[in-house]
Amino acid sequence: MPHTRPVADNDTTAQPSPQPAGESGAALGALPSWVRHRLAELSEENAQLKQAIRTRPVVDQARGVLMAVLDGDADDAWQVLRQTSQHANVPLRDVASWVVSSTGGTPMCDDLRVPMRQAIERVWRRRDGEGSRRTASAS
Repeated sequence: MPHTRPVADNDTTAQPSPQPAGESGAALGALPSWVRHRLAELSEENAQLKQAIRTRPVVDQARGVLMAVLDGDADDAWQVLRQTSQHANVPLRDVASWVVSSTGGTPMCDDLRVPMRQAIERVWRRRDGEGSRRTASAS
């Protein structure tokens, strides 16, 4: 199954605005190029911060789920999310959405199941200091 992120009802993707609200293109055109460039940078940064604020709750929920599964701490859970995201080449917020959705019975997509199991096993090996004697069951 190809990776598709579960979508929350309030999930919207912010796109950076090319110009501040209420500004006309003519007014922006009169500004020096460095000011227009800086406005575009700030608009993009603002959109990224808004996205981070929107996705923070789902990431925190996923960390809580993983802390329970791992019988570990917040750092263990963060490592599993981060490693799964990197190894599956999937945004961390999408991995977190899948973890939270899986608690309601939604099966985890195939693209994440194996990388998550491997990340859990790495955390257990690191924490236990000996080979993994447990079997990770990421579903």
